[in-house]
Amino acid sequence: MGGPRYGFRVGKQRTQSPTPPIPFGSERFDGMAIEDVVASLGVPHLSRTAFWWLVWVGPSATHAVRAGLGDENALVRKSCCELVEHWPDPEALTELEARLSDPDPEVRRAAAHTLTCEHCRDGTWATKRLRLALA
Repeated sequence: MGGPRYGFRVGKQRTQSPTPPIPFGSERFDGMAIEDVVASLGVPHLSRTAFWWLVWVGPSATHAVRAGLGDENALVRKSCCELVEHWPDPEALTELEARLSDPDPEVRRAAAHTLTCEHCRDGTWATKRLRLALA
């Protein structure tokens, strides 16, 4: 049609890194207590950076994330449901099941997804990193 023709395929090649990206702005969390980073999940402009920083930290954050499942802030509860999906925590199952009747619909959706999605549990950077660490 109207554009130039190339003798080779032009496009993006998709590759996956074995580790999660270091989130932009994550230096803000360096030296912070993990519980404070979990609380930052409830601050809209910090939420995604805090989320990926916690994924980067890994299983050492599970205790604080488990506590965050019962936080009064719905965004913290939702994000903690998503984090448990990245770092499976059998001890969080009871609390996740309780989130299925959470007053916030986004928390209920995140809890249901975490409890049922096999694809996410097997295909994330975090779960692959965890398997390597346990091997």
